[in-house]
Amino acid sequence: EAKLQPAPKSAAAPRAARRGAANAEQIRALVAGRLEALDKGADYFALLDVGREAPPDEVRSRYFALARHLHPDRLEAAGILDEKKDAQRLFAQINTAFAVLTHPKRRDEYMAILRAGGEKAVKARAAEAESKTLRLLAAEDAFRRGEMALRRDLFAEAVAAFQQAVELNPEEGEHHAGLAWATWCLAPDKSKVLTEVRRGLDRAKDLSPQSALPYLYRGRVAKHEGKDDLAHQCFEQVLELEPGNIDASAEVRLLESRRSKRDSKSNRLGGKTRKA
Repeated sequence: EAKLQPAPKSAAAPRAARRGAANAEQIRALVAGRLEALDKGADYFALLDVGREAPPDEVRSRYFALARHLHPDRLEAAGILDEKKDAQRLFAQINTAFAVLTHPKRRDEYMAILRAGGEKAVKARAAEAESKTLRLLAAEDAFRRGEMALRRDLFAEAVAAFQQAVELNPEEGEHHAGLAWATWCLAPDKSKVLTEVRRGLDRAKDLSPQSALPYLYRGRVAKHEGKDDLAHQCFEQVLELEPGNIDASAEVRLLESRRSKRDSKSNRLGGKTRKA
């Protein structure tokens, strides 16, 4: 009686298993290597392993060679679970690189980014510019608060606001002018802050030579010192920069009236002396 013999073992199954294991190791090494490069800032050309002058056909060929290893179906066939989504992340980046480098306009734009230092550098500069804009806006807001406090004779509040404006934007002359004038107004003893105030107003004029504000405040300080000629020059400078400035016009009229009275008094005294 014939007996059933067990089927001979096929050598194909072990060979397929070995090929699957080899493919899995190859894919894992590919993913690990490209992700490391990506995390270190590799650009799209490096990610696809092509030169920056590579034509679209070369980019396309290299992309498909990589995509074959990273496609989800290939990963499943190789027994790779990709629990951390590393291969998925790499595949997404490679797809983006392919889309950019095979599109003429997008490739030109990307090359411009690379010439500017890369995406991180561009983003860093954009973030810096945004931060600077926010600082300038905050400085302007602080300056306006200082002006409002001055109008209400809240000099300590004005000093604090102008100090914040100077800290946020030290290159704006009017901020220094506002701080100097508020400091002058706040000080009970003007002589103690005179040097500081002059320095602040000089700094303001250097930074913003076309601003009338430093000259207006310098004229007021000079008038307080009894330096009418200097004060008059400062107020005239204000009017040259801002014709019709109400504050400077009033100060000029006051100084000229004071000078007229002095001259008139001097003439009267001179006449009495001659008669005597």
